[in-house]
Amino acid sequence: MMLNGQYSKLVPNIREFLNYAKNQGRPIHLVASEKSGSFFDYLSLSSRFVKPEPGKIKYAVLNHGYIRRVIQRAPDRGNPYGLRTNWGEKVFVFLDENTHMVLNMTTGGYEKGDSYPASSDIIGLERILATLPALISRKYEGALYPVELVNGIASMSNYPSAKILQDFVKDMVN
Repeated sequence: MMLNGQYSKLVPNIREFLNYAKNQGRPIHLVASEKSGSFFDYLSLSSRFVKPEPGKIKYAVLNHGYIRRVIQRAPDRGNPYGLRTNWGEKVFVFLDENTHMVLNMTTGGYEKGDSYPASSDIIGLERILATLPALISRKYEGALYPVELVNGIASMSNYPSAKILQDFVKDMVN
């Protein structure tokens, strides 16, 4: 599921909460998957250059400098990449020749430097990567079972209310 709308005012609070949990020894392993956009397009084009190794998950934690220079192709800005808009950092993951995805994972904090973040900054990176193969759905490209199941439950087409809505619209049009 996704947060639709403007949530930039929440980002500092989300980071603060995740950082607090990490500092209390109770890190939250949070991951989100991107299904479209510039990062997804970039990964789709470049994934053909990654040679899969059976049983090995390959990944790349994208630092802010790489994102700005290579993916966004943008000049240095007054506001650094993701300062007010991202609760997490971008990670490209390659599970096999047919499965690659753009994930957002949290560090709990934020640093402005071009070389930030590194793999060691991502909360629970190894654990998340180890869990991913069990969560991959083959129904949709790069889909994760928990998200697929929630979308299925939230879909109006799975409930009688969809039929009621269809009948209502039909009556209104006629």
